[in-house]
Amino acid sequence: MAIAPIRRCKVPTNSPHAVIFVESFSVDLLSIAPRIRYDTIFPEGANVNFVVVDSGNEITIRTYERGVEAETLSCGTGAVASVAIAHRLGRTGKKVKVNTKGGELRITLTTDGAFMEGTAERVFEGTVL
Repeated sequence: MAIAPIRRCKVPTNSPHAVIFVESFSVDLLSIAPRIRYDTIFPEGANVNFVVVDSGNEITIRTYERGVEAETLSCGTGAVASVAIAHRLGRTGKKVKVNTKGGELRITLTTDGAFMEGTAERVFEGTVL
């Protein structure tokens, strides 16, 4: 997979993210992601987001998260970072549907920040002793 030259953009999500635009998910993302996640350009490590731009108002994203050290079903800060970078590069508008393995998110960029909408489901219940 050819990766475009790295351009550094700061998106304040409180988590470091690498956003990689790809044409499709046909490449072995899970073998590529750890190399990016641990690259020296990210001293604290980074979540790695692979993004396919489906249209000017829709993207599909797969995220490899640090700490989990695997692909996760969805990442809210990764979705925000990906939309912010896609918009900054002129690939999307300010209101974007984000498709993840965990479901659909809707990100809206404003002058005050970003807003995320989506469903929430209880997946675990427990008691701390």
